[in-house]
Amino acid sequence: MRTRIAERLRTGERFVILSHVDPDGDALGTALGLAWILREAGKDTEVGISGPVPRIYRFLPGVEDLVLEPGNVRRGADAIVVVDTTSPSRLGAFSGLLDRGVAVINVDHHADNARYGDVDWVDPSAAAASLMIQEMASAEGLAIPREAATNLYVGILTDTGRFTFSNADARALGAAADLANRGANPREVAVHLYEGRSIPGARLLGRALETLDVREGGRVACLHVTVDMLRETGALPEDTDGFSTWARTLDGVQVGLFFRETDEGSVKVSFRSNEGVDARRGSGGSLLPRDRRGLGEGEFSIERRSRDRWRGRPIRRGRASPRLRSPGFGPDRESERGGPPRRRGASPKYRRLRPLAWSPSTSRGD
Repeated sequence: MRTRIAERLRTGERFVILSHVDPDGDALGTALGLAWILREAGKDTEVGISGPVPRIYRFLPGVEDLVLEPGNVRRGADAIVVVDTTSPSRLGAFSGLLDRGVAVINVDHHADNARYGDVDWVDPSAAAASLMIQEMASAEGLAIPREAATNLYVGILTDTGRFTFSNADARALGAAADLANRGANPREVAVHLYEGRSIPGARLLGRALETLDVREGGRVACLHVTVDMLRETGALPEDTDGFSTWARTLDGVQVGLFFRETDEGSVKVSFRSNEGVDARRGSGGSLLPRDRRGLGEGEFSIERRSRDRWRGRPIRRGRASPRLRSPGFGPDRESERGGPPRRRGASPKYRRLRPLAWSPSTSRGD
C-alpha cells in the first residue's frame, strides 16, 4: 500500500494535508513532516489543522505556514492526504474539504480507523503515523530533509511517551535513530517539549493532583480540572496535556483518566492505559494501549456532586459508549451489548447530584 501511495505522491503536483482537531505531536509531526518531504520533491503543499497549535509545538519547522481556516485552502489539489485521524469528523471544520471530489489518501495507525479514504493505509502495528511516513519515504527513495526529520521525530517521540510506552519497539527506535541521523536534534526537541512547562501550568498540575480519586481497588485513577481552576491559576487548556499520565503512572493503576471542563460546559476526557487494557472497552480488552482513547460517540451527562468528584452516566440519545468498570461513570452505565442503560431506583446520594451536560468531544486515540 505504501508503494501505491508513494506513486500517487510522485505523479501529483498539488496536495492538501490534514490532521485532527486538538493536534498532538503525531498529528503535527506527520502532517508537517510529509509536507516537507513533498516540498523537497518539488510539490505544492498546504497543511490544514483546525484549532490553535499548543505552545510546546510552535517550534516545529513549518508550523507558521499552517492553514487554520478551511476557506483559505486553495482549490485544485490532486489529492487530500489525511494523517493520524480515525474519522472525518475528527477534522473539525476541515471535514467539508473531503466532499470536493478530490481523491482522499488516509494514513493512520489506529485500529479503529473508519477507512474513509479512496486509498486507506492503516497500520495498527506502527507506533505513530510519523513512523509510517518515515518508513515510506525511506523505502521509496523520497528525500527526508532536516525539517521533515525533526517533525517526524517529534511524532514518534510523543506517541511512544518519550519511548516509555509498550509501542516503543525496535521499529520505532530504529526510525527515530534514522531521523536523528537526518538532522533531528533529540536534545533540542526534548527541551521544547518537556522542559518548558509554564508556571501557571505547574500550579494547575498541583491543583489537579489534589483531585486524585482512586477506584476499583487501585486499578483506576482519575484527575480533573475545572474552568475555575484554569482561571484561578492563569493556565491554558493546553497546559493540561499529559495530565492523564500522572494518574496512570501510580503504582497498581491500570487506567488513568483525566476530565477537563470547557468554557462551553462540556467535559473533555483523556485516557491512558497500561498494556493489555483497552481503555475504550474496560479491563480485559484485547487491544494494546493507545494514547488518549475516546469514550465513543454519543451524548453524555456528567454529574457533579462536589468540586473534587465527577460522576456521569450515558443518556439514551446517540450511540452507546464503551463500558469502563468504574463507578466514576455513574450508576446507570450502558450494557456491554450497547443497549440503553438499565433504570435503577434513585438512591438519595444520586438525587443530590447536579447534572452538567457535555458533548461527545472526547479525545480519541489520534
